[in-house]
Amino acid sequence: MKQQVTNRRPQSGTTMIEVLITILVMSVGLLGLAGLFANSIKSTNEGYLYSQVVALAYDMADRIRANPSVLSNYGQTPPTTINKDCYSTTCTPSELAEFDLFEWNNRIDSNLPSATPSITINGNNATVQIQWSVMDQTNTFSVDVAL
Repeated sequence: MKQQVTNRRPQSGTTMIEVLITILVMSVGLLGLAGLFANSIKSTNEGYLYSQVVALAYDMADRIRANPSVLSNYGQTPPTTINKDCYSTTCTPSELAEFDLFEWNNRIDSNLPSATPSITINGNNATVQIQWSVMDQTNTFSVDVAL
């Protein structure tokens, strides 16, 4: 005949191994979440910069289309200072081109890291190009303007 043991208590609480395994699983999950969060911030920043580049390139393309009589002036190096503010005074087409280049270059410098803008004129066509770098990666965006 078997004797029954009646003074056994049901298990209560958890063992140390169960706690350590739970901590390990939670740690791996949280590290994965942190990596996902860092990657989303990087992608968001890259998307923001790309949208800035597109807006700035098309802005200059529109400025060139609005002032086609001095197309060759847009192929020059942007000036570091300007004599006239074409927002508050009337400018000649040449002064407007100089003002456009000056303002565009300042906006690029303030909105994009390590950006190099260029405008190439070929006959009645212009190519507006912006090159910028983010984390050792060089990106280029260009717009062709046909007049």
